[in-house]
Amino acid sequence: MIIRNVFDTPVVIHHCHDAEIFANKSIRDSIEFVFGLEEIRETIDPSQVGNAFTTCNHFDKFPLISMPGTENLSEWVARKILESSKHFGFENSTKIEFLRTWINLYFYGCEGTCHHHPTDIDGVGIFYIKVPSNSSQLVFIRDGIDGTKINQYPPEQLAFQPVVQGDLIIHNPKVPHAISQHKAHDSRICFIYEFKYH
Repeated sequence: MIIRNVFDTPVVIHHCHDAEIFANKSIRDSIEFVFGLEEIRETIDPSQVGNAFTTCNHFDKFPLISMPGTENLSEWVARKILESSKHFGFENSTKIEFLRTWINLYFYGCEGTCHHHPTDIDGVGIFYIKVPSNSSQLVFIRDGIDGTKINQYPPEQLAFQPVVQGDLIIHNPKVPHAISQHKAHDSRICFIYEFKYH
């Protein structure tokens, strides 16, 4: 576990060393299936600029945690989120609840504008399934405004978080953040978990 202080807010990083948990054929088949659906491919997320797919707007119909092959990964993510509870002020928690879960798939040239998550959750976990070289990065923005791009801010207001395949990043939902431009010709895939502590 690595704890990083970003603009006076904790960001917790875990890494999964067992690739079979997140790189198994069943998960790959599930991802291929859901992104092959026309209703998913036609969905546009206003925070994504460029070529990308997401199940965000269909999280109730296609919850990530119900997809075949994700069971062991969801258990691992839940365990690591619980282990991180004290860093977010929930040290007495004994379990977590996933509220909304979805998948983001970025292609070459795509980037994500500044946004934050709903205030009815306690945290956000991002697990990186596939991260090619020259992939986009998570970027935290001090005093960021929803809908703006990274290049609209001076460097001192930006905190880049490099990631590799198998990383889990946990952060406060209120912290504005964006995604830098994806410069790899291979796609980038991450799983998003919005959660509450109990």
